[in-house]
Amino acid sequence: MFFAAAAAQSQVTVSNGGTASYEHAIAVPPGIGGLAPQLGLSYSSGDRHNGVVGYGWSLRGPSTITRCAAVRATDGVHVSVGYTANDKLCLDGERLIPLDASGNAVVGAGKGDAAGLSAGGYREYRTERDSYSRIRAYGMADGTNAASGPAWFRVWTKSGRIVDYGNNPQSSDANTNATIGAYYPPGQTVRYADLWASSRIADIFGNHVDFKYAQRDVTAGTQSSAYAKGHEWYLAEIQYSNNKVIFNYTDRVGGPLQDISEDLRGGVTKRISAQRLASITTYTNAPNTGSLGVTTGAVAIATTQLGYQPGPVTKRSRLAGIWTCAGDATSTKCLPLTQFRYSAGGNGEYQAANFNLASTVIFNTGRFDSPLGQRLPTGIFTADFNGDGRTDILHWESSPANNRLYFSNGDGSFSEAPLFNIKDRRLAGGGSECVRTILRDFDGDGLVDVLAYSDASGQQPAACGPATPSVLYKNRGDGSFDKQSLANVNLAIREAFDKEFVGGTIWGAGDMFYIVDVDGDGQLDFVTVHRDARDVDHRMDPLVDKPCDTVCTRVFRNEGANGFREIPTNISRLSLYPSNPAPMRDLVLDVDNDGLPDLFDARPWSGRTEVLRSRGDGNFDQILVAPSVIMDSLAIPFDYNGDGRTDLLMQGYQWPWLMVLGDVDKKLSTAAISSNPTSEGRPFIDMPARFGSGMVPMDMDGDGRQDILMLYVNGSSRTALYLSMGNGSFVESTDFNLTDVRLRPLDNSFLPLGSFVIGDFTGRGNAEFLRLTDSGNTLYVKKDPSPPDLLIGVTSDTGAATSLTYVPLSNPQLPGDPLGPRYASDLRTANAAALPRIDITPSSYVVATLQTDNGAGGTVKSEYSYQGLKADTTGRDALGFRVVRRQTVAPNGAPRTSEVVIAQDFPYIGLPLSTSVHRSALNSVSSSNLLSRTTSVYCDQTAAAGAEAAAIASGLPCTSSQVIKRPYTPRSRSTGVDLQGVALPTVIVQTAVNPNGDPMQTTTTTSLTNSPSNTYTQIATNQYWPDNTGCADTQTCAWILSRVKQNTERATSPGSILPTSAGTAQDATATAGTSAKPPVSPALISLILQLLLDD
Repeated sequence: MFFAAAAAQSQVTVSNGGTASYEHAIAVPPGIGGLAPQLGLSYSSGDRHNGVVGYGWSLRGPSTITRCAAVRATDGVHVSVGYTANDKLCLDGERLIPLDASGNAVVGAGKGDAAGLSAGGYREYRTERDSYSRIRAYGMADGTNAASGPAWFRVWTKSGRIVDYGNNPQSSDANTNATIGAYYPPGQTVRYADLWASSRIADIFGNHVDFKYAQRDVTAGTQSSAYAKGHEWYLAEIQYSNNKVIFNYTDRVGGPLQDISEDLRGGVTKRISAQRLASITTYTNAPNTGSLGVTTGAVAIATTQLGYQPGPVTKRSRLAGIWTCAGDATSTKCLPLTQFRYSAGGNGEYQAANFNLASTVIFNTGRFDSPLGQRLPTGIFTADFNGDGRTDILHWESSPANNRLYFSNGDGSFSEAPLFNIKDRRLAGGGSECVRTILRDFDGDGLVDVLAYSDASGQQPAACGPATPSVLYKNRGDGSFDKQSLANVNLAIREAFDKEFVGGTIWGAGDMFYIVDVDGDGQLDFVTVHRDARDVDHRMDPLVDKPCDTVCTRVFRNEGANGFREIPTNISRLSLYPSNPAPMRDLVLDVDNDGLPDLFDARPWSGRTEVLRSRGDGNFDQILVAPSVIMDSLAIPFDYNGDGRTDLLMQGYQWPWLMVLGDVDKKLSTAAISSNPTSEGRPFIDMPARFGSGMVPMDMDGDGRQDILMLYVNGSSRTALYLSMGNGSFVESTDFNLTDVRLRPLDNSFLPLGSFVIGDFTGRGNAEFLRLTDSGNTLYVKKDPSPPDLLIGVTSDTGAATSLTYVPLSNPQLPGDPLGPRYASDLRTANAAALPRIDITPSSYVVATLQTDNGAGGTVKSEYSYQGLKADTTGRDALGFRVVRRQTVAPNGAPRTSEVVIAQDFPYIGLPLSTSVHRSALNSVSSSNLLSRTTSVYCDQTAAAGAEAAAIASGLPCTSSQVIKRPYTPRSRSTGVDLQGVALPTVIVQTAVNPNGDPMQTTTTTSLTNSPSNTYTQIATNQYWPDNTGCADTQTCAWILSRVKQNTERATSPGSILPTSAGTAQDATATAGTSAKPPVSPALISLILQLLLDD
């Protein structure tokens, strides 16, 4: 049976990104001319989407063109998707670059990449990393509005295929539905396209494969006036060569709420995933292409059945099994089941860790009635100060010389940083200094810096002496900091008291500031706000709607080592000082998802809230938030549904509100959603609002949605955890076991209201609690810290078992593992990143061990380690690991490790710079145990003249200033030694390519002794026919590139022959006799099976 062979090829692999992958191929009948769909079910442990095949899985086959963001790396500015004509477009994640009439790349914001086109018009694109395909867009998605986007696309590939995306009116029918829309509420005038799915793949002879989709509006997920329904699409059927592939689904609506995922996109639409794939059936003799399903006479060939189980913690669908049967879904003639096992994940149960600072006095509550100078004589700040992904502790005291920094060891213990040097000033506390500290990454290097400034909020002005100059301590990552003066920037928090507080008849002067990246360069800037003293007529500030008499708002741009420079701003005469006389904090959010943080001007007592929307140059636009839900200083940034977009949790006195923020055509829109963490109707905060928050957001169960830790429930000291259902509703956790532990927030902004902080102190990706008291400290960590729903085992249809072990990058040491840590950062090494790249250590889990049955009663084990994960701050995002190592066992039983050094520069990201094999354990590779190495040099056809020669000389990839990149490999070099250390031949391959990236000449040089007299050369030359790219009309084009006209090969060899030797082994020189037949060792059998599995 043809489907049996396909099933046998499925196996677990580990990518260079450290993720576990599994591919289950779906066998389909062959098509005419070899044209048939390539289908499969794909798992990746790095996939966080709960789609039609459950969490972590996807259906491989359809291709899509989607809207995507403009990024600084390409466009010079970041602009998120806004569902406008100026959105950017991506083909399967690869950016599409439009061309002008002369064929030049067009980039930047506001270029109309996604605009629809009138009849007869088209727009042509290339992929940013050129795939040598021609891409054109046609029509308008809704037929009349260019703002709705193109109706469809056509792609001519280099391989000769023609692929249509969306509804091509010439080949589509009522069942195609490949231009994916959205839920359009009544009155929606522009019915824009959300994305375009592949609708037809054809060859030049007219053979084709057609894809049919279903779309629906469904009431699920978040419910509000703006999001009454969500929109969903999924593949329904594939038709080709009288064959059909039919996809059958079940509906998750009505099941667990957590099993439906949603994505609220730009305040415009709600994308829903509620259907779940149940089976796939292939048919022959099914010619009814004008309708879905099959008619009498169709023959069912095979059905792939899928079974699911809910995650015990997250309730998400997890693919539990796949089995293939002959015939349709009723058949009982089936192959054995392939089964999948997943991690359960930890629930809400916590336990006390072995915390070595339990008895160290790092926090003192003081007394509310103590003199100001005696309040909070000691306390802590928490952040990851050394870039290892774990939360560290900065302990401050009223005597600065006693300040300490403690680095987390990852096991609940902490070690003091010997190089810590912030001992010259007080970082917090009352008294005449009135100082406060903010921890932020100001220079965009991935390390938290320390800002110390003057703070008189909550104090009568006379209680504070002269303001202490503000200082920025820039983190070196080793516990030490570089001190930078901020004398030219007025950073202060000063409360504007009225007569109610100080008995006078005027408002006192007030000051505050925002920390915000005003220009999108990845570095934080300052916006300072001042309000002059003025008469008091009532409690409200009389200048809410009036301009300042003088300059009261200033913008200071961060210029790195050159400090902060003031730049012009259009809000200089607008006071952003809130009507609340005690500004608790600045509120900075990217409310419109354009990549530029915006400022909230919250004036709750005046009955309004405004957003100052950043233009990216220090100027802002004022926008009134609607509806009239007031966002005050207690608005909490919050992602309740896991869509990666920031919403706001509003703390009402009767119930909380969720506010979803979005943007349509530059007009701020919001949707308010009433939430239900409790039904008692009691206030959630039984104390004045300025004293702090009674709700703390955190993702407790690892499902990607933030939950709510509720403090002071019903006015008591009881603590409760409410789990997000993903639709704006919350359910109290029944297994959270810290309900009776008095958790009160540590808020150094005014009074010592409580004594706990939240962090990932052990680096396992969980919310952990550090509770502080005068008598001792306790660190609470999860009883089960493992993440939920990771694939940990597969049993194939042949019974072969595979198991996986994962490790978090931020705590990479497996218990008792002699191989050492499985991850090492490049931070503070010769390979450390420089802006715009940064070294990162997230709490992501990567594969540490892969073990597979070898079919001979044993197992094959592979061990993995990683190094140098980096990210790009200009929009390229994660750049992957710089080094990946894999240890296996050699035939003699000794460890053998392969090492891959990977490029992290665009457009070469992910390409191997070198691949080597060592006779060593995993983390012990060196030149002394090298067996073989292959190095590659990369260049770009668009690079300047001489770039290739320079790249070959230096080994570093070429750079190019052109937008569209055309990378190629001009040179590779392979060397090695045998088991006795004798050098093996050196092989150098040099390649010259034509403008289409195809080889014109390949020269392979093999040198036995690095001497010209012992060098063999082989030269392969290709000649091509001229390209045919002509068009009969805008939609009918030839795209025939690099047809081979002639191949020529010639070789040269030295005139002498090297002396040879039979060797010194037993009978090596014998010319007669009987040779022994040694038994095949189990190690050799294991090696052969491993090589077969790796192939």
